Amino acid sequence: MVAHVALDRALLEKYACADFCQTPYSSLTHLRENFSEKAYRQAAQASNEDPIPRPLSVSLSLPVCHELNALNACPGIDTAHHTARINEYIGYLEREIALQATLFDRDRQIEHVYVSGDLSVCMKQTQWERLFDVLTRHFSLAQSDQPTSTIDVRSDNASSGYIALLGELGFTHLNLIAQSQTSLSGEGSGGVSIESLVPLIDAARQAQLHKVGVTLAYGHPQQMPARFESDLATLAALRPDRLSLCYQRFLDAENGTTTLPLERLQQAILHFKKAGYLHLGLGHFVLAEDDLAVSWHSNTLRYDLYGYSSHGVCDLIGLGAGAFSRLDDSYSQNALESSHYFRHLDQGQLPVWRGYQLNFDDLLRRDIVHQLLCRQEVDVTAIEERYHIVFRNYFASELVALASFVDDDLVTLTTDAIRLLPPGQVLLEPVAALFAPFRNKTRQRLFRIV
Repeated sequence: MVAHVALDRALLEKYACADFCQTPYSSLTHLRENFSEKAYRQAAQASNEDPIPRPLSVSLSLPVCHELNALNACPGIDTAHHTARINEYIGYLEREIALQATLFDRDRQIEHVYVSGDLSVCMKQTQWERLFDVLTRHFSLAQSDQPTSTIDVRSDNASSGYIALLGELGFTHLNLIAQSQTSLSGEGSGGVSIESLVPLIDAARQAQLHKVGVTLAYGHPQQMPARFESDLATLAALRPDRLSLCYQRFLDAENGTTTLPLERLQQAILHFKKAGYLHLGLGHFVLAEDDLAVSWHSNTLRYDLYGYSSHGVCDLIGLGAGAFSRLDDSYSQNALESSHYFRHLDQGQLPVWRGYQLNFDDLLRRDIVHQLLCRQEVDVTAIEERYHIVFRNYFASELVALASFVDDDLVTLTTDAIRLLPPGQVLLEPVAALFAPFRNKTRQRLFRIV
């Protein structure tokens, strides 16, 4: 593999995004409230009628727990009121699971379960078992290869005992979100307590979770290169299976400036590559033996709403308040507020709040962006054959914008392909953004997915 070559600050400033985002993969900011429950049901039916129906992936959204925010000791709370609130939410999840299950053929198996939300650290083992029991009663799980299950956990909310419970429950993947020590007012060093991750990662390994990942926030103006380099070194020494960076935009009130995201991203790419990690793209790193690395080398890597995946293309069913779904060629989101989510289900309705049905242009652009994110190149010939277009005509304005990257030796452009050169890896997001859906329609800020 060709080594990454550092770009000078002038180039990083030249291609810096005005509103930096983690991925231009989809256009979730353009979901519309005129996407009804009927449209969702039609999308589910269309996915069932596909000649080779896709497997399923499930996303469980567990909302913010206010007791956790107030007391920061949620796992120890054992009040009847608190337990009742969690049970109430699980009860509504059970209703939604039952409604959703009627839309999909029973032979469509769940390959992956993804869990997010602070409420997860407040749930007891019996509540987890209740939730998983209803899921397995209504849906079929992959039998040939046990489905993977990933959970995001904020490092400042987790404990070694809680992670041991996750292992007992059968979770296979844990992603620890490292929280900045900086207060909401912007005071502090902007650093992250990497050392606090040590007992959590040790607990995950003792619990025999298959993969342990860490998401590291960056972007604070006071997060100087030397301090950031120290955090990267400490983190690499812990050898988590996966690493990802999450840009957080902070304003330097004193100077009225923000950090240059691409500069920190490049710093991480150089450091983690030296430490033996493979950079998949967009600040996501994995060890060489990881299944994502295997998929990357075999050109079977996928990118979905929750990041890189070694699974094939799945239809994603979002369960819970605010959860996102991806069915057939549509995206949708459940009601965001718990009260609205509950009201839909009380009326026997799916809690669909808004959505969008992709058209020809959206599908074409999504395909191109996906190729860039997963292969760092676009097979122009294959795109022309699949969509019956002349690439240079359809994307004339995009190719004009791309010429600057070519002139700076960051991208090669031929009649057959677009390829990012090793120095251009740090600019994957700006290149992909040129072809992103809706870019030419609204010019609004692209959606940021962590």
